Amino acid sequence: RFDEKPLAAASIGQVHRATTDDGREVVVKVQYPGVDEAVDSDLSHLRFALRASGLVKFKKQALDALFDELRTRLHEELDYCNEADNVRFFHDYYKDNPKVVVPEVIGERSSQHVLTLSYEPGDHVDDTGEYSEALRCELGETLFRTVCDQVFNLQVIHADPNPANFAFRSDGRLVFYDF
Repeated sequence: RFDEKPLAAASIGQVHRATTDDGREVVVKVQYPGVDEAVDSDLSHLRFALRASGLVKFKKQALDALFDELRTRLHEELDYCNEADNVRFFHDYYKDNPKVVVPEVIGERSSQHVLTLSYEPGDHVDDTGEYSEALRCELGETLFRTVCDQVFNLQVIHADPNPANFAFRSDGRLVFYDF
């Protein structure tokens, strides 16, 4: 089963709920076709426009280095194999933490442009109003402690703190998405 209507959508792809043929509930993140080529084209046009406009007072070498770094980071973001490695890293790190949930990568159903993960439901922060104040405080503390743990102990962070990349569960667990 594959839900045609996306569960979520973003600038480079969308996420669909599905069930694998062996019965696993999953989410499938599918990259829009041609996004990687569009990034290179957009960066080239932006670099040309900045140079031609004279708005940016960088030496050519510095501007080229900046755009090379931007291109590298954007292509890293577009590489779902890289994201799968990041998910595995965080999943392994938090596997014994009863307060944190990180989806599992379904490797045989993933590629550079498709990422399949175990379905890990949770409530968006806007939908936690029915939670008790004590539970909301507990979840806030878990989020704070988890971020501090990443900064000070793991020294690697989940670097996309968009509220849609976290979910909360009524059992007090925090779910991380999008790595």
